[in-house]
Amino acid sequence: MLLVSMCGMSQQTGKATYYAKYMHNHKTASGSRLNNYGYECAHKKHPFGTMLRVRNLNNNKEVVVKVVDRGPYAKGKIIDLTWQAAKDLGMIGHGVAPVIITVEGKDDTSSTTDGGSDITPLNQWTAGATTTIEAINAFGGLDKCFEAEEIPDNVWQRMQGKTYKENPYIKRDDLRHIRVLHWDYDNKIHIGEMICSEKIADTLVKIFRQLYDAKYPIQRMVLPDVYDADDERQMRDNNTSCFCYRAIAGTAKLSKHARGLAVDINTLYNPYYKDRTDGTRFIQPAIAAEYCNRDKTFPYKIDTTDLCYQLFTSNGFEWGGSWTSCKDFQHFELKE
Repeated sequence: MLLVSMCGMSQQTGKATYYAKYMHNHKTASGSRLNNYGYECAHKKHPFGTMLRVRNLNNNKEVVVKVVDRGPYAKGKIIDLTWQAAKDLGMIGHGVAPVIITVEGKDDTSSTTDGGSDITPLNQWTAGATTTIEAINAFGGLDKCFEAEEIPDNVWQRMQGKTYKENPYIKRDDLRHIRVLHWDYDNKIHIGEMICSEKIADTLVKIFRQLYDAKYPIQRMVLPDVYDADDERQMRDNNTSCFCYRAIAGTAKLSKHARGLAVDINTLYNPYYKDRTDGTRFIQPAIAAEYCNRDKTFPYKIDTTDLCYQLFTSNGFEWGGSWTSCKDFQHFELKE
């Protein structure tokens, strides 16, 4: 096993393993429930919330995963991956694979206590990490943690060729970067960020502040660029997001997401589906069939009694769960 430091970025080589399917929804060392169909991992040392890029040295396939658990402890093993991440890396059936892992998007200022929880100073806004009331107060208080701003240069660079592509319609000045905090079922404060249209930025800040005050659970809110703007990947990871420049599937028409006017919330548990004329059902994310049954009770479910629904619809958004030709339970878009 080799660990080197390059320009502040840690790299490590060794062997990767992965969780068995039955481990889905098991409690992790960070307190969250494992999403075995998303992009998470266990690592012995990196703070919870750290994003790691993992490359399979056998085939050069890559994924980005978030540290939520501790382990593995077997000799020579350096990371445990979710089943979905292992599948994307071509590991299923092999059991282990030689990998190199690189820290992405989070610096070494995060500290980990002996109890295993990580505290991220807010001098840098690190979406996906957790924080504390003490860190929030040191940053300037709650109000400063809920703001809309012009897109910082470092964020803009991360978006290039992923969520943002050169086009004649949407420019940098049309968009805003918003900072928010949110709770999850682990009863921790999580750091979130989102790109949206300038038209709705202040409204979204207000909505997410109200959700925070109510301790409404949102599992994660990182930019889709973490997933290379792959919508299926970020939905499987239950990510909440807004802007991604793309056309509506099967058309040349810009989607509301391409204009930064639509928000998707807790996407794994609130899927999109459309029933085809041949009797089959198209579902996104593809692994979310069980959550299409809205008569069931499960975490993160949005319905018309839900606070998220009430706040968005009272602020001029329509809910995709009310559509008749298809259902999009995660989706809120501005009425125009």
